Amino acid sequence: MNNYSTPWFIGLGCGILCAVVVLLIRKILRKNSGPDYDERQKLIRGKSYTIGFYVTILLETAYLYISEFYKSVLVNNSLIQFTILITGLIIAVYIQVWNDAYFSLKENPKRWLGVMAVATVLNILSFIRLTADEGIYHDGVLDFACVSLILAVYIIILMILLGIKTTRNKKLEKQEEK
Repeated sequence: MNNYSTPWFIGLGCGILCAVVVLLIRKILRKNSGPDYDERQKLIRGKSYTIGFYVTILLETAYLYISEFYKSVLVNNSLIQFTILITGLIIAVYIQVWNDAYFSLKENPKRWLGVMAVATVLNILSFIRLTADEGIYHDGVLDFACVSLILAVYIIILMILLGIKTTRNKKLEKQEEK
């Protein structure tokens, strides 16, 4: 059983509430200036979400069978479920990035790189803070506090992928100019 305190849950709830409020305010301020994707980007985004969905279903099914045969799983169930869900979403995002469909025609990827870097640092700091006092295991099971580290790793992989894709696009542009 998790040993999370009431302040931890209050902090989590406040963080989620703040994120929702910020996103709602941003949406209200940008009423008609939403993302502008071309037809190719829309098609790729749709296919990537489909692939992400099927990966999630496949991972959930695999976990269902594994947990049925091995009653003592050494990882917190909430951590496994969250990791499966975020993996499906991240795969969709990686496909979009690789196919130049993640950013709309109006967005600047360099600005997002800064946001991702900050998110990575905050997730790593959160992981260090949560695990410094109590460690990453509770009752012999890997704790949900590791979710911050998992998110940081996914974001680092995404930043590397963006770097590779940007470098590749620049090389292709130089070759086309010749």
